[in-house]
Amino acid sequence: MPNLLQPIEALMGRGRWLDAQSACRALLFDRPTDARLHAYEGLCLFRLGDFAAAEPCFMRATALDPAFVDAGVKRCQCLERMGRFDAMLELAREWQRKKPSEATLALLIRSHGQRGDMSRTESWEVGVRRHRAIEYAA
Repeated sequence: MPNLLQPIEALMGRGRWLDAQSACRALLFDRPTDARLHAYEGLCLFRLGDFAAAEPCFMRATALDPAFVDAGVKRCQCLERMGRFDAMLELAREWQRKKPSEATLALLIRSHGQRGDMSRTESWEVGVRRHRAIEYAA
């Protein structure tokens, strides 16, 4: 059986993300349960900077293949780039239980694990909170 994903992989390898994403869309009509194809579409959208469109692609890929760690990691990265830190942390911790050695997940958790969802707090409030914490600790 020929590798139907090879032309998409070639386009991605040349950085032709929009063409590769279009090819993924076309193939998905015939192969809607192909987790790798959903992940490839997500990767194309991710590389194009459309994180909101990429995230559901990775979600579908991991729903179709619950062991697809790479798609789970990319979904976490999408959530981080969209500023959805609480959701990203929860998901990253779930995937880290499946693959504890995954470096990107460890970095995401380490980078955001202590700060919570900063999208709910104004930056000056964060600074004041940190200053008060240091002041009270002294």
